[in-house]
Amino acid sequence: MINNETDFGVIETNRATGVDEMNVVLLTSHRQAAINEINTEKIRINGLIDQFKNANDDEKKAITDKIGADVQTAIENINSNNQKNSIDQIVVDTIEEMNKDFDTLRTLEIKRSNALEVINSKYEEVKRKIEEEPLFTDEHRDAFNAAINILKENADEEIISASIDDIDTMLEYHLNEFNRASFAIYQQTMYDKMIPEEKLIEELSNITVTEKNDAIKANQDETISQGTIINYAGNEDEATTAKDNAIKYYNETYNNLKRINDDRTNALKEIDDYVYERIPYGEITDELQELIDEIKGNINQETETEKIEQEVIDGKNRIGEYIDNKINEVKKRVREELEEHAKKTISEEIEKIINDQVDKVNGNTYSNEPEIERIIEEGKYLIDNQELKEVKDKVREELEEYAKKPISDETQKIIDDQVDKVTKDNYKDQDEIDKIIEEGKKLIDDNELKETKDKVREELEEYAEKPISDETQKIIDDAVDKVTKDNYKNQDEINKIIDDTKKQIDEQKLKDNKNTIINELKEKYEEYINSGKYSEKGLQELSEIYENAVNQINEAKTLTEAENSRDKAIEDFAKVKQNSSNLIYIITLSIMTLIIFILLIVIKIKKRSNKKLMRSTTLPIVILLSVGVYKALIILAAIIIMILLVRIIYLNVVAKELKEKK
Repeated sequence: MINNETDFGVIETNRATGVDEMNVVLLTSHRQAAINEINTEKIRINGLIDQFKNANDDEKKAITDKIGADVQTAIENINSNNQKNSIDQIVVDTIEEMNKDFDTLRTLEIKRSNALEVINSKYEEVKRKIEEEPLFTDEHRDAFNAAINILKENADEEIISASIDDIDTMLEYHLNEFNRASFAIYQQTMYDKMIPEEKLIEELSNITVTEKNDAIKANQDETISQGTIINYAGNEDEATTAKDNAIKYYNETYNNLKRINDDRTNALKEIDDYVYERIPYGEITDELQELIDEIKGNINQETETEKIEQEVIDGKNRIGEYIDNKINEVKKRVREELEEHAKKTISEEIEKIINDQVDKVNGNTYSNEPEIERIIEEGKYLIDNQELKEVKDKVREELEEYAKKPISDETQKIIDDQVDKVTKDNYKDQDEIDKIIEEGKKLIDDNELKETKDKVREELEEYAEKPISDETQKIIDDAVDKVTKDNYKNQDEINKIIDDTKKQIDEQKLKDNKNTIINELKEKYEEYINSGKYSEKGLQELSEIYENAVNQINEAKTLTEAENSRDKAIEDFAKVKQNSSNLIYIITLSIMTLIIFILLIVIKIKKRSNKKLMRSTTLPIVILLSVGVYKALIILAAIIIMILLVRIIYLNVVAKELKEKK
């Protein structure tokens, strides 16, 4: 059973210690869970990095080292942080930073992989051309195969070692090298059967064979070759003329075809550039490739510059519309999944998260299903965290609105503790959230009631005079008890309790001061009546002064009135006439003793000469003479002292009776 305040203090201390220890355990558990989550993400990302084939060890190590350092920093920050919200934010920021680092390396991996695939495709294309060329000998094939093998090795090596910004340049350079090799094959096969002018026409890559032949045969039906022309010539001059005419015709034909070829080449490049601009690192799907091929086919059907340019405009519009439609389809899918995952009422912050995730769907990502899934899962994770934060904020807002202002540290801690009870496991359970809020309100009520009581006690004890008497302390305790759950929020009523109690304290203070003044007067009064200087009448007069003064002090309305009554009584004490009878008694007895002593001496001197003197002397003198002078003197002094003592005792008895009466 608890009997005193010390027991309550011990219990309160033990309770606080237990709560602190429990908070430490919960915080430690929360920290470990956060660290485990970060380490799990780190292991996952490092595992994916290990699978990259086109990133070298140094590049992988640079990213994994940075991730490791970020994780270590995060762990240190978590271990030094005492706020769960801050720890959760560290986890989110660290995982986001790790994924950014991972995306950097993954982008490099994808870009290199795509570039290597393009090189390999071009290599296989040229290789097939070498193998399928009917005019090539084995020697030709061996020489060209060796050359393109070297080209491929160089291309692979430089692309793998190139930075992300240099990959496109390297790819373009090595594709040109393969194009040159392809042209060299063509040149080698046609060299011996074509005149230089024919070879120039054949070099026009975007002019079809039919277009070339039709252009050449437009004004000439015979086979076009320098040898043939020369063979038709009748003589050397005719042959020379025929050759010159053929060369002139070839030049005219070449120039016209070259203009068409250049227009088409530029147009096709513009289409390729536009596709790259829209999806620089994205995958070109089969459907998109079919559309691109169709557009390029339309371009290659036109010979007029204006029509070629129009085909480019139309083609870019079609490609852009196709890509936009596909991106919008995926954006719609991402938005619908995230909105379905979110709560029915979507806040501005949740809407922003959804919009941000939808914006990540672009030309580079819309056709990459794993990346789209990652965007969706990331959005769900961010939505969950934001919704958790919003529920926490709602709980905090409602409790802070409920609490009295200004909010005390103790009430703020209650609110913080209730907010911490909202977790990922219960924030969607409205009943549980309502329970947390109601529990918080009850705790706030209890704490605010206690704080109001403490405030009332503190103000009243500060107001009271120190040291506080038992009577005043009881008045304060009674006032504190008047603060209840029904009125502690009513400041007017609390102020009235305080004001009324202060009046009671003032009254008690005046009463205490009156008692002090009366005690002071009583001490002075007892000092007078115990002095032995007053007769019974004097003692009675002192008693009346004292009694009147006490009555006046008790009836006084202010401390000054009480003090004045005390001071006047003390002055009146001093005015009471002291009794002189004791002194008269002493003087009279002393004179008598002296006379008797002188008579005794005279009698003794004349004793022998006049014996008749003894017969004529009074009986006391005879007795004194018979016992001796000195003995008689001692007896006389004793009698006088006894008389004085009896009188003093009598006066003290009277004084005591008066004192007891008061």
